[in-house]
Amino acid sequence: MSKKSKANLSIILAVAIMVLVFYSSSVSYQEQSLVAILQTVLKSQPFAESLSKVRFYYGNKLISVPSLGYAQFIEFFIRKICHVVIYYFMAYQWAKGLQYYMKYRWTSYVLALFIIIFVLSILLLIKLYKPDVFLKKIVIK
Repeated sequence: MSKKSKANLSIILAVAIMVLVFYSSSVSYQEQSLVAILQTVLKSQPFAESLSKVRFYYGNKLISVPSLGYAQFIEFFIRKICHVVIYYFMAYQWAKGLQYYMKYRWTSYVLALFIIIFVLSILLLIKLYKPDVFLKKIVIK
């Protein structure tokens, strides 16, 4: 496979990840909740005693085992870890794909960073304006 083909494949993969991120952002929390699965899989609530000591605020919401429940607390961290991994992978694919087209390697990293910031900004705007209604209307029409 040529360097250009590999670069194009990386860019296509990055765009596919963006599409999946935008789609998953349009799905309501209830539709993608892991709480029921976690309650079944982690029935014995491993490390519950230790985790119940962890407390912090995320926005205006207290995140702790007593305030959310064990399964929702675990789900919160699973979601945040997934966000970091997905956005890292998307940025990596953008940077890898854009390197072929840029004169200097560092410019592909900067452009990838700007693309990720742009995507996050769009998602934030969508969240501010009712994501369940806004994006589904765009995707379905």
